[in-house]
Amino acid sequence: PVAGDPGADRGSGACPGRPVGRPRAESDADRRFIAHALHANANLRSLVDLRDEVVQQMCDAAYREEVKAGTEVVHRGEYGGVFHIVASGRFELRLDAAADGQGG
Repeated sequence: PVAGDPGADRGSGACPGRPVGRPRAESDADRRFIAHALHANANLRSLVDLRDEVVQQMCDAAYREEVKAGTEVVHRGEYGGVFHIVASGRFELRLDAAADGQGG
C-alpha cells in the first residue's frame, strides 16, 4: 500500500506517522495513481475538500511500502493520522471479539 499523512509538515520534511527515511512518491506514475485513488474515494471526498493543491500536498506526504502477507498494518485504537491505498493484492479488515473487549 501507499500511505500518506495529509497533515504533514512540508517545511521540515517531517511527516507524523511516516517512518523516517521512507521515500516519498516521486514518480509521476505514483503521483497520478495516488491522486486518482483520492478522487475516487467517496468517503474521503465527503470529509475533505480535494482541491488540486490539497491533493498535491497529500501526494507530497505519501510513501510506498511493501507489506508481506499476514502483516498486521493497523491496530484498533492506534492514532489514525495515516491512510492506506492498496495498489495490488488483498487486505482483510477484522474485528476480533477479544480485541474488542467482548470476550470469547
